[in-house]
Amino acid sequence: METGPGPSPTAPRRTAKREERRRARRALAVLGLLLGLIFAGVIASVGFVVYSAQKALDKATDGKGGSVIQVMFPGPAQPAQSSRTSILIAGNSYDDPGHPGGDLTDGILIATFDSVTNKTGLVSVPRDLWVTHNGKNMKINAVYVSAGRGQAGLNALGQVVETVTGLHIDQHVLVGVTAFKGMVDAVGGIDITINSPDPRGIRDPNGLFLPNGLQHLDGKTALTLARARNDPIPGKEAYGLPDSDYSRQQSQRLILLGIIAKIKSTPTLANPLTVTTLFEKLSDSMKTDLTASQIRPLYDQLVKSGNPVTFTIRGPRNASLLTDYNSNGAGDALVPKAGIFDYTAIQSYVTTMLAG
Repeated sequence: METGPGPSPTAPRRTAKREERRRARRALAVLGLLLGLIFAGVIASVGFVVYSAQKALDKATDGKGGSVIQVMFPGPAQPAQSSRTSILIAGNSYDDPGHPGGDLTDGILIATFDSVTNKTGLVSVPRDLWVTHNGKNMKINAVYVSAGRGQAGLNALGQVVETVTGLHIDQHVLVGVTAFKGMVDAVGGIDITINSPDPRGIRDPNGLFLPNGLQHLDGKTALTLARARNDPIPGKEAYGLPDSDYSRQQSQRLILLGIIAKIKSTPTLANPLTVTTLFEKLSDSMKTDLTASQIRPLYDQLVKSGNPVTFTIRGPRNASLLTDYNSNGAGDALVPKAGIFDYTAIQSYVTTMLAG
């Protein structure tokens, strides 16, 4: 009896291969879906980070700062109009409601950058310096208020600072007292060296104690140090800041040096999350006419520069360029030893110090 042909020996193999291909296609589909979800999540996260940073930048610049993308992902560098860029940093207590004299700019500092020599400088101007503005004589810390506050006040203060120091002011930043806390916390704390003339270090009645030597500061401690000047409080011990407001200026420069050192040692603006954190922490305590396209070049310049030179326009302690002055109404003030409103020696000192 004849029988038909049996099943082909290759049939099971073909069936197995088809099943393998189906499984492979299903696996690829699942993998593609997962990758798509991950990619969508990344895009959404990046979008949220950019949105948050942009919102904070707009708040600090009144919507005039441009796109935060220019900070995170800079384009080609633009040629500078001058080798030196100087930024006025004025500090008051506008972010601390109810603070007496909160609009007075008791902290006045110039951050200056030279793109040719790669040198940077931090120059302090005493708040009690007696100046003239718009036909009126006043302490320099009152110029901002006298000119109407806001950008007009910063511009006026910048013009007076130019007259005093001889430095052209390119941009302006107004920082509230809490900005120190925000900046320090945003970079993860800073390390500074306390070198007080008192062997015990620094103690301030407002709850600050820092021994001499290397110290790690969080934002809260940095803010307390930035405000300390050993004002006498009955029953509380204070030492380590013998020059009152000059000591406070020195502490503020020291904190800024710590922030700069931390920024230079970590890719701060290369990390979008850090950019967002920094902007969000500062947006409530900073106003500026800097734009996003200017921030990144300044950051890059800062990173490649050497250690900043820091000083006050007073000059050396044993050869002060300033002397006490009775302002008849505005309290004790300071004027140049060369004569009221004669800033020739101060300008020469600033030029010499920045030349290094």
